[in-house]
Amino acid sequence: MNGRGNLASNQRGTSGVRGPNSPYGTAQPSPQQVLQANELLRRSRLVRIVAIGILAAMGLLIPTALVPTLDLVTLGAVTCAFVGAGVGYLLNRMRFVNPAGYVLLTGAMIAIGWEIVAQSLRQGGLDLNDLRVYDLFVLPIVLAAVLVTRRGPVILAALSITFTITSAILLHKSPTLLQYWDGTYPYALGSSYDVVIVPVVLQGLAATAAWLGADSVRRALRGAYRVEEIAAAKAQIEAQQERLQRGIAHIQQVHAAVAHGQWDARAQVEAAELIPVAVSLNLLLDRLSRLTRDQEQRQRVERSAHELAQALRRLRVGEAYVPPAYTGTPFDEVLVELDVLRNARPDGIVPQQGGKPMEQPMSFDYGAPNGARPAENGPGWKMPDVHAEQPIGDAFAPKSWPPVADSGKTPLPEWLREN
Repeated sequence: MNGRGNLASNQRGTSGVRGPNSPYGTAQPSPQQVLQANELLRRSRLVRIVAIGILAAMGLLIPTALVPTLDLVTLGAVTCAFVGAGVGYLLNRMRFVNPAGYVLLTGAMIAIGWEIVAQSLRQGGLDLNDLRVYDLFVLPIVLAAVLVTRRGPVILAALSITFTITSAILLHKSPTLLQYWDGTYPYALGSSYDVVIVPVVLQGLAATAAWLGADSVRRALRGAYRVEEIAAAKAQIEAQQERLQRGIAHIQQVHAAVAHGQWDARAQVEAAELIPVAVSLNLLLDRLSRLTRDQEQRQRVERSAHELAQALRRLRVGEAYVPPAYTGTPFDEVLVELDVLRNARPDGIVPQQGGKPMEQPMSFDYGAPNGARPAENGPGWKMPDVHAEQPIGDAFAPKSWPPVADSGKTPLPEWLREN
């Protein structure tokens, strides 16, 4: 796991807000990614605090290595711990959290190891009092549980145990320690096994406890984030359910409006799950609206055609002509043309035939049964030769028309006035 990348991702935001600069892009991070990012941020704070604490402590210990005389052993140990804490602090500032924790703890372990080796070389061998220094390895092992990953305590314990066994065997020993090593020390019963196993067991126990603590913290955080994830999922489901309920209620309102004749009502929903239903409903309403308009238009045309037929029938028997009302359909053109044709009266103009006045102008026998036209080429019938420039109404219109009754017809529609 890259410490820098995960920490940067957490600082940019892992609580569900995604953006173009987010390492997760526009996708929602998984709970594992959120857990790792927040855990890395937590360890970054601890590394910074521990590093500052070690720097302060080592700064206070530097004078003890210089006053009253120069102590190179102490100065070397203090310098190792100080350098390790300083480098760890800088790495942590650069967002390399895991390397920062390992460098800090390794510096502390090197300082302890330097103290043991340098003290043995200075005094000619390890002494019984020097065995207590091995117990200081427990401190970085325990700190590893909170500064690095779960593997940290195990790794540091393995290094410290290896150093303990190797140094206890290879380094020179003082006469007192040799007596204790051989079991001949008069003041305490011991052996070589005691010298090695006691610090090794302490370090192993510290590593085990640190690993268990780190694992329990990790499990607790996972459980907390799982609960948070469940709560977020529940809130999301409730919000989605609310959107669905609003969308369904809106669709029901659209159905009710259409049932009351509001054909212009349309469904508009915000829930993505209901968008296909709303689109299908709107398409269905569009088609039904067109069918309804076509049906109404057809009914108006049929009604007007029937009224026109009755008006013409009355006109045929010599009664007053009552023009039908306009319908707002293309059938109004027929009504307009009938009005124009009726107003085109002859007024003394004799229809022409072959450039000469017709001998017997055509007339309709309005009294004939059923308005029958005289037989072609029969008595009283001659086909008029109508010039192109002569209005057709002049050739076929009768000499006089029955009066037009006041039917209260509506004014001419706007779409026909230009004609």
